[in-house]
Amino acid sequence: KAEQWSLKKLWKVFVFCAAIAVSVSISALIFLALKTPTDYVPLAILATIVFLRLFFFSVDAFSRGFLLHWLRPLPLIVRQLGSHYELQRMEALKQLLDMGEKAIPFFLQALEAPEDIAPYGDWNGTWAHQYAIEGLGRLKAREAADRVAKELESNHAGVRATSAWFFGELGIKEAIPDLIPLLVDEKVCCVLCGSNKEWVTSVNHIAAEALRKLGEGELVDDFKSVLEQERDEEALERLKRWLPQYRHAIVRGLINALQGSNVFNASQAAWALGKLNA
Repeated sequence: KAEQWSLKKLWKVFVFCAAIAVSVSISALIFLALKTPTDYVPLAILATIVFLRLFFFSVDAFSRGFLLHWLRPLPLIVRQLGSHYELQRMEALKQLLDMGEKAIPFFLQALEAPEDIAPYGDWNGTWAHQYAIEGLGRLKAREAADRVAKELESNHAGVRATSAWFFGELGIKEAIPDLIPLLVDEKVCCVLCGSNKEWVTSVNHIAAEALRKLGEGELVDDFKSVLEQERDEEALERLKRWLPQYRHAIVRGLINALQGSNVFNASQAAWALGKLNA
């Protein structure tokens, strides 16, 4: 109750500060709109600076208040999944996993909270989403597959990687077309993915492992060969075997490679797309 009261109080403080900031900003704007004598130019410049600072402060205050408004209904153990501290995240995950299937609604609730990495209090939405997906994967919660599928499009590499791990862990082959484009996602991230400690990896590594678990190891090898072996016609012919089944996903993956930072892969992807008439 004390913690809920604290969040409620903070929300009111932020809204109050934002209201003051907006009021002063409007006043400064009106002041600048008036014709100011030359002698008051320094004052006008100062008013401009004050206006800009207060404007950004008001935006920040509203964003903080909005986030607190979202977090307020969350149970404490769910908020701890988004803690900035690994030990607290791990402890919350362990407690929820000990609850078994009863914990699934809590993990789903965490996925509905803002995926925000700004340190507003002890909350990091990226970690919360990662740990929620991790928990759902360890509980084999297949009913959460549709919700986790949305996280494959997350802006955060760790969330995308953990989502890919989820589908590989549960053996959900329907996710294969969504995992193939991640084979070119070289973003580095810190994840659990079944481990008892966070470790550093890349999204494409986790996606490749997930696809191998789903029985598509040859597809992974063929796709990677096209990108890694210069103008290899044989590698391209092997990749063409998968086109009847996964053409759209393979083309998406090659297009993603074009937009990536790896220049050689981008060149290979352009060559392959030309050969495939895509």
